Amino acid sequence: MSKPTHVPSPTPETGPISRPQRTGPNARTIARVFFGFFLLAGLVACVLMFPSLWRALAARGWEKTPCTIISSEVKAHHGSDSTTYSIEVRYAYEVFGNRYESDRYRATRVSSSGRAAKDAVVARLRPGTKAICYVNPADPSEAVLDNSIGLDVLFGLIPLAFLAVGGGGLYFSLRRREASQGVAPQRQLAPPLVPSARNRPAGRSTLKPGQSRLARLILTAVFTVFWNGIVLVFVLTSLWGSMPSCASYGMLLFIVPFIIVGVVLIGALLREILGLLNPQATVTVSPETARLGDTVEVQWEMRGRTHVLQQVRVYLEGRERATYRRGTNTATDTQVFATIDIAQTTRAFEMDRGRARLTIPRNTMHTFKAANNQITWRIVVHGQIPRWPDVKEEFELEVLPLAMEPQP
Repeated sequence: MSKPTHVPSPTPETGPISRPQRTGPNARTIARVFFGFFLLAGLVACVLMFPSLWRALAARGWEKTPCTIISSEVKAHHGSDSTTYSIEVRYAYEVFGNRYESDRYRATRVSSSGRAAKDAVVARLRPGTKAICYVNPADPSEAVLDNSIGLDVLFGLIPLAFLAVGGGGLYFSLRRREASQGVAPQRQLAPPLVPSARNRPAGRSTLKPGQSRLARLILTAVFTVFWNGIVLVFVLTSLWGSMPSCASYGMLLFIVPFIIVGVVLIGALLREILGLLNPQATVTVSPETARLGDTVEVQWEMRGRTHVLQQVRVYLEGRERATYRRGTNTATDTQVFATIDIAQTTRAFEMDRGRARLTIPRNTMHTFKAANNQITWRIVVHGQIPRWPDVKEEFELEVLPLAMEPQP
């Protein structure tokens, strides 16, 4: 088998890679804005829904009192694209010899689709009918005919999910900032001369992928269902007219950004589902770990629907994750400091299986992990597929420091 096309390996930069970069907002800042907006949405929804929810819960303990129905009807509320209905009733009752009148059927004033059930209620509440109402002992002028907890009341609990997601996200992002008090020192990428802390593995070894496709699919699916489930409840609540028309349209307008995010998440989920059908890559190296300056044999194999591949590129990528202070904030950036091509081919038999030699430059940085800095090396297999999600799998490779030369 002929060898795949090799691209000359570039020499990685040897300057400081821990130097802060002047870039746009980092991921943590974007996350804070995102969770802050989510928290704001929950607070606004609480302001709109919690007063009615509190009244409905309090009505469960109000005093039973005989009353007489004065009038009752089903009222239609015509919207631009739907019609909802509500129970309109008026009744009289006495408390300590004083006569009161109320027009509340439930603690929440709700209009919703489905007229038949409301017609049945009104049929039982004809004028002159004796009934039982529930009176607020602290304010006898306040009463309801039905103190049960309906589905519309349960919708009032949905803002708690927004508050939990928004508040929890902000808490953990700020907590992470407080925990990261150290600043990553500037470091020159000079090749260190230190002995290895453990015996160097010999022989051929198959590397483990960074994250399985199934795990990515499950995580994406859970988050997509959670997100869109909450948004759907708000949309249905607005369409069912659980609030005045102006407030209903205002709520729909407010959640438009969340709907857009939900659509993007559905697209990401579909992409992960399609990705399950892609060929799966395996990477074998000899030896399992290598030192700076070593030559490593890399062998890759694609299994599955390999006929859909248009091109396969295999390369080694060095990444640094650094935490440092930027003004009064602690920021974390990840950047690629070295990209070394191993092989690139469009031949079918070479895309299915191939091998090549990789020489790791001496003047770069070995694998390193600390509290504020991480240097990792990954072999990336990128398979291009036209009109379909590409194959892109990563395999971490441990790169050891240079071997210490014996002193004469």
